[in-house]
Amino acid sequence: MRALLGQGEDWQDWLRRAARRRLPHALVIEGAPGTGKSHAARELAAALLGGDERGAARRVASGNHPDLHLLTVPEDRQEIPVDAVRALLDELQRRPLEGGARVAIVDPADRLNEQGQNALLKTLEEPGEDAFLLLVARRPEGLLETVRSRAARLRIRPLDDATLRAALHDGTAPLPEGSSPSAVAAAIAGAAGSLGLARRLLDPSLRVLADAVDRFLAAPVPSAVHPTAVALGSAGGSKLEQEERAQGILMLFRARLRAGVQLLLAEAEGPGYLPPHAERCLTALDAVFAAEQDLELGVPVGQSLEGLLLRLVGVFAV
Repeated sequence: MRALLGQGEDWQDWLRRAARRRLPHALVIEGAPGTGKSHAARELAAALLGGDERGAARRVASGNHPDLHLLTVPEDRQEIPVDAVRALLDELQRRPLEGGARVAIVDPADRLNEQGQNALLKTLEEPGEDAFLLLVARRPEGLLETVRSRAARLRIRPLDDATLRAALHDGTAPLPEGSSPSAVAAAIAGAAGSLGLARRLLDPSLRVLADAVDRFLAAPVPSAVHPTAVALGSAGGSKLEQEERAQGILMLFRARLRAGVQLLLAEAEGPGYLPPHAERCLTALDAVFAAEQDLELGVPVGQSLEGLLLRLVGVFAV
């Protein structure tokens, strides 16, 4: 077992409790994208199933442990269907094959529909001996109150800038070839404490998209909306590939806007009201989050993206 990056002694305590099987039977693992929630769930599952004994940690990491059950969104769906939840709960009722416990990871749990969440309630109330349910959620508010009230919470904290910088330079998350110091600084400023996001912001495959995002933010006017939407969405590909590219675009908008807020706050003189442009950047961030939710709800990529650009024009039109 090893410490999750930047989580300190609290994380070690969670691992020790898991190794003794003293964890709550249901746990919501929450945090911003890229902070390590999924990794944390795997480490807790490995500790619950015996740690390094019989290679449990390695098999959990690969998803091949017989007492570990994984539930995620099917490729052809927008949410986790209730039938998949019921099948998972049936698996949890079986006796452990070798780990001495049964562990289910639902990731992302905030993509369970209401039926699926309601199906969990009986298991949350009566989990059975040595059965553990780990719910990974970027937006825990997307879980029903009846679910949240029956589970403990573990929040994965954002990393500070120094930890991010060290991780990018010490091999924890190796820098892509050709990453300049200014690009690294921009990635850290825009990552909001997420190592995964900082690493993705430096991905060479995003540079063309990043240039289009930067050009639009430099001149967000109505005449630029449609050409920018076409430029950002012109790569084609399958529905899944289009959605992944759209998520990358929204990630870039978030990073640029966050970095802008940080710069404006650093330049502000003393405490007081936010500088006007910083307030606009925060409003624009709300528009990006709304676009992310649209994608999760199945709104077509082109419609979500063009709607976001129109909202940003409205925010920055002064």
